[in-house]
Amino acid sequence: MYPAKPQCDKTTKGLPSLRKFSVRLCIFMFVSVCLVLNGCAAVTPVAPPAATTPAPFIARITAFTGAVTVEDPLAGRRPPGLLYLLQPRHPDPMHTLGAGQRVNVGDGGKATILCVDNHIHLVGPGTYIVTEEWCGGGQPLPADSCHQTTGNVCKQEGSAVILAPEKDKENDYGNIPVILSPRQTHLLDPQPTIQWVSVDKATQYEVRLGSAAVKMKAEIACVAEEQVAPHQLCSLPWPADWLLEPGKPYTLVVAARRSVAEKWRESEPSELRTLDADTAAHLQADIAAVQALDLDPTTQNLALAGLYTRQQVYSQAIAHYEAILQDTSAPALFNTVGDLYRQVELQRYALKAYKAGLDLLDTGPDDPATRAAAEFGSGQAEYSRLRYTQAEPYFTRAVTLYVAMPVQEEYAAAEYALGYISAVDKKRDKAEQHYRKAVELYETLGLIEQSEDVQDALTKL
Repeated sequence: MYPAKPQCDKTTKGLPSLRKFSVRLCIFMFVSVCLVLNGCAAVTPVAPPAATTPAPFIARITAFTGAVTVEDPLAGRRPPGLLYLLQPRHPDPMHTLGAGQRVNVGDGGKATILCVDNHIHLVGPGTYIVTEEWCGGGQPLPADSCHQTTGNVCKQEGSAVILAPEKDKENDYGNIPVILSPRQTHLLDPQPTIQWVSVDKATQYEVRLGSAAVKMKAEIACVAEEQVAPHQLCSLPWPADWLLEPGKPYTLVVAARRSVAEKWRESEPSELRTLDADTAAHLQADIAAVQALDLDPTTQNLALAGLYTRQQVYSQAIAHYEAILQDTSAPALFNTVGDLYRQVELQRYALKAYKAGLDLLDTGPDDPATRAAAEFGSGQAEYSRLRYTQAEPYFTRAVTLYVAMPVQEEYAAAEYALGYISAVDKKRDKAEQHYRKAVELYETLGLIEQSEDVQDALTKL
């Protein structure tokens, strides 16, 4: 839209020299504005295009080299004289693409575009309009690969459901061993390396799988590691005589003591399950299919992490996402890693990941959906540790963001959590308000069981 013609100062009547100066200044201002807008040739006002809702997210640019830019759907279609704010821009790491956006790849450049329908495009120089039809014409990935969302690279099924608060299982860092891997996960590798956080001044460790036990020996190594500082990271190769059967559950425990006379300090148990033979064979075939594609390391790790996540092989999935973060920092990646750490009940590591994502959003391009996911995840991590005072502001900020988005389960879950926190604080009216909003949202989503859970909480106020 053209700006209105600047109004000249009419209070200068009777002052010829000043009036002439004002008129000239007005003319200069009008011409200058026209030149900036590059639209002086057309003086007939043209209505701007109708406002549109944001294009749905359907793909990500997972890697690119050379001159690559992204254009919004309106680019190149502006009315004469309309300020051209939709300039092509360089993509961010894990850049999201909406329907109708264009990806321009310059001479010598290339880009990898991963679509939410599990198709991938490896493109060279040219212009590509991203649509669902275009996505569907790409190279298919295995059907179990990760489906993506805006706030996360891969959304965990059920991660939005807040269960009854549990005891903080990580309060005793340094006093009991904390198993890091394999932890609360399915296993494809029958002989994973066992890793845990050390116990201060421990002189002996015992690693147990069911009734089998391995006491401390030379193979156990504890070393300084930034991720677990000020403690150490201990590891033990999987004992050769611990043979795992397909499709069976196992319980792993690490115990420590500081003297022979002291009672063993046991870790929280890590519940493991090996994949059954058919599932393992299918997963291995999908992994081979991804590895056979000519993918860059980031995209390959992303696809493999998705495959492991779908089969709940969380330890392997986390390892692949962490490998990506060595070279690529993106808020959506940190959210996904945070979700996975919450899945295996490592809340401190989850919080660290969410905070890294929020820091990037604070200093770089912001995205409401990604920020909401990070705030919500942080709230859940603190909530699980019974740190309600710390959890409340995270949930509150998440709700503020979710209000402006299509209704989703995380919004309802955040309201549910705020209701519970208010009930704990004896703020009955506030708790009732949050609970009723949660019921409304769950019913809108058709999640009747969750709605009934909240209604039950309401009756107990």
